[in-house]
Amino acid sequence: MNQRFFTNLRFFLLVFLLPSTVGLPLAISTRLHAQTSLPPSVPSSVESDATNSSEIPFLTYTPLSLPPIHALGSSNKTLFSHFITHKYPTLSSLPLSAITTSNVNSTHLPSLIPFFKNGTLLLSSSTAATALRNSLTASHNRTTTAFERLLQTYSDRITTVAFNPNNLKGYLAASYNETELKILSKQIKSSNRRLFRPPSAPLTASLRDLLSFFKSNYAYYYSSCPSCTCESDFLGFTVPNATESSLDATSTRCELYHCASCHAAGRPATSRFPRYNNVTQITITRKGRCGEYSVLLYAILRSLGANVRWVVDWRYATAWACHTFVHTPCMLALCSHVCRSDHVWVEVWIERRWVHLDPCENAVDEPSLYQHWGKNITNVVAFEVRTWRGVITDRTSVYSEDATMREESEEEVAEGEVRAEKRFTRRVRRMRWGREGGELI
Repeated sequence: MNQRFFTNLRFFLLVFLLPSTVGLPLAISTRLHAQTSLPPSVPSSVESDATNSSEIPFLTYTPLSLPPIHALGSSNKTLFSHFITHKYPTLSSLPLSAITTSNVNSTHLPSLIPFFKNGTLLLSSSTAATALRNSLTASHNRTTTAFERLLQTYSDRITTVAFNPNNLKGYLAASYNETELKILSKQIKSSNRRLFRPPSAPLTASLRDLLSFFKSNYAYYYSSCPSCTCESDFLGFTVPNATESSLDATSTRCELYHCASCHAAGRPATSRFPRYNNVTQITITRKGRCGEYSVLLYAILRSLGANVRWVVDWRYATAWACHTFVHTPCMLALCSHVCRSDHVWVEVWIERRWVHLDPCENAVDEPSLYQHWGKNITNVVAFEVRTWRGVITDRTSVYSEDATMREESEEEVAEGEVRAEKRFTRRVRRMRWGREGGELI
């Protein structure tokens, strides 16, 4: 009996395990050879960025006994002079001839990052801001693609929003109808007991009332002067000052505007628009765009116990195609390939499906809304923070009838989402355990 057993065991090992064992060293050697034959961990997207020889306008002014000040992305000396006088109020006269003009390319961008961090570099256009962010993320993540770095940027932001402490329930109880909030919370929870059906009329009405509250209390900021309400000229992006950083440590940029009417009248003409991520600060300032209001709605719905996720739509612009890029009132995405976000909104889980909510458009369950805007939707991605993981979902097919404008292949999109989701999950778990602060990476 035992002899037959061991005979059969030897036969099994020889027939089934030996071939795979013999082929294992060959497979390992082949894999190692393939790894060593590749160039050092630089994907094609990073190489193409690094070898881009296109030049970007660069302005410099060197005052006496003060650090030099620069502007990247525009050759408009007049607008740059307004930033100089805003940065150095003691400068009474500033001849434009003292401003020097030059050009830089992508290889020079990493050396400009310290100037932006200390507030002496103005990013005069969205293209310039995107290029500088690209150089920073590419140097930190040389092994990732531009698409994956973009997913990381957005997942970092929504994770910070999800775990930032806030008192939204107290705020809503004071500024909104507390009874209606309780009814809405019960409606959302009870709706998930029903299978795939459109939102009920009472629930839709409650959601529309909440979005109408946004419309009436949170005006969409364009570029109006806070003093005279006239339209202002966009100067560029700078870092938040000490006061703005103390209010929201996660804020990474501030927009500057110059009012010609106030300047002619001798009044302070430069206004600041810090892009806050802290939802409590957004409720105080009540000043923002779709970026601020979408994260505020996201946080409000989470406080009501709803499952909600943040949805980002971005598209690509041609690299360095336009250095005089006209600023548009949309959230800026600082990432690769001159990618900028075009719109952001949220989705809430009701009736066992994800329902579209747009606080800026007062839209409930209207996923085809953006197709009527005449815009080319390139990518729509949803970011969801669950209890112990982060989830990234491609939603382009829901909001667009044609996704052929994508620069990435389907394989690159899928692989990028898997890797970014793993990183997303690790950060969610660190935040859950309190091992990481609220600041953005």
